[in-house]
Amino acid sequence: MDETAPIPPIPPVPPPRRRLGPRALVAAGIAVAVVTVGGAVALAAGGGDDPQAGPAAEPAAASEHDHATDADSPGAAGHRGRHHEHPPLTPYAERYAAATPEQQAAADDLRASVAATVAPYADVDAAVAAGYRVVPATANTVAHYVDPAAIRDGRVLDPSRPEGLVYYAAGEGDPVLLGAFFIAPPGEPVPDDAGGIAVWHSHDPACTGFFAAPDQPCTDTRRMLHVWTAAHLDVVARRTGQTVSVDFVDPFGAPFRASIARSEPSD
Repeated sequence: MDETAPIPPIPPVPPPRRRLGPRALVAAGIAVAVVTVGGAVALAAGGGDDPQAGPAAEPAAASEHDHATDADSPGAAGHRGRHHEHPPLTPYAERYAAATPEQQAAADDLRASVAATVAPYADVDAAVAAGYRVVPATANTVAHYVDPAAIRDGRVLDPSRPEGLVYYAAGEGDPVLLGAFFIAPPGEPVPDDAGGIAVWHSHDPACTGFFAAPDQPCTDTRRMLHVWTAAHLDVVARRTGQTVSVDFVDPFGAPFRASIARSEPSD
């Protein structure tokens, strides 16, 4: 993946102050109710993308990722089993270069707006206080939090009100805010101001290509868009305990490991 992609600068994300606290753990029980809210858990469980699952030296090399929780999620038929393959996403630099100036500006504005919205939630307890509830199946490693009220509000891709937030919650440090995700309900078209730069995807097997595309918009399924606002992450490899530094090279990439690449050593 090309790490020279013209990713616009975003405000730095302040480090979280503490680990998952009692309120976050209590929220795990509350989040059970989210199962009935528009299939949000099925989508969020798709974020079971685990950067620890693959070789630590090549965190972005494989399109395969862990969906162990998918089998327990609504709409998971066709996705059963521990692993499955997703088609590779065209590298961000290529998608960006192929877009019009207007589409590039829309993508840049989207990421900047989302970064400003989620900055106050660097502390996971602040997210819980604002109404976000952890999806239990994703509570470890790449933890997804959903806001049931945002899911119900009928808005599609409102940067000021993401349906969900994503945290990296593994290792000894505090949870790290990675970005947000948006959900489009079945039957609703998704905004295409950013063209092919911001690519939606669906975990519903009816969307056979995984990524929604002009020739297969997957409108009959729930679709999801990640907006990664973090620039850097230290990943703890599950098998070796080794810390691997990665950079986010695709602010709209999916699955998670397709959005990151190992950091180049500084001179």
